[in-house]
Amino acid sequence: MIGKHPGPCPATLTDVNAQRQVRCVQCGNTGVIVAQATDPETRLPRWRYTCLDCRIAWWVDQHGGTAKDYERREPPF
Repeated sequence: MIGKHPGPCPATLTDVNAQRQVRCVQCGNTGVIVAQATDPETRLPRWRYTCLDCRIAWWVDQHGGTAKDYERREPPF
């Protein structure tokens, strides 16, 4: 992706993310937004998810795993 624009917003593409809701990688909630941010290493724009509940953010292209990996989990209190 070096030297390239990240392309259209992944939320508008017909893919797995558009067919089922994205869940947070930390808390498992579905209150997740997608936004464009600058990668601190490459200084290029990239898409990232941000959880509205726990405020963790991760790159869209690093959102892998199976559906079970993103099931809602109880907080570890």
